[in-house]
Amino acid sequence: MLWKSLSSSIGICSNWKPVKAVENYLLNFEVKTKPLPQPRPRFATIAGHPRVYTPNNVMGRSFNLYKKEIVAAAVKAGAEAVVVPLEAQIRCRMTPPRSLLRKDGTLKSSARTYPIAQRDGDGDNFLKAVLDSLLGIAFKDDSQFVGLSVTKEWALDSEEGIHVTIREVGLA
Repeated sequence: MLWKSLSSSIGICSNWKPVKAVENYLLNFEVKTKPLPQPRPRFATIAGHPRVYTPNNVMGRSFNLYKKEIVAAAVKAGAEAVVVPLEAQIRCRMTPPRSLLRKDGTLKSSARTYPIAQRDGDGDNFLKAVLDSLLGIAFKDDSQFVGLSVTKEWALDSEEGIHVTIREVGLA
């Protein structure tokens, strides 16, 4: 009822419905799949008309299927499209190339500690892939994010995958 009194006192149109705002919103889930970066848009000319498209094949996998896996995990975890200030933490765990491993599965002393090679993907593109997948599922607009964090690390002791935490700003 607070909404009705507020909307009438500030003159908001009566048929306008508020978007769901949830107090203490927290979404925490994991997707056990190889993390994929958001592919760069491609440009082509077909029959004299320019066309912009996003490739579906990224690192040998279907990007559309990857996005569906993220959405399915978020929905299973109870995602709701909210309108509150949010922060996101994305943790990407990737299997290191065999060339960096000893026979016992540990990193060679000469190996880099984190996946920073160009072929490993940019952290911001991993973040974009996850957030674009969740747009309209876990939040209404990506402008709601006031804090973003992405970590890329080798999955030496566990499966590769993505761990996503989205929380309302101010929650401990």
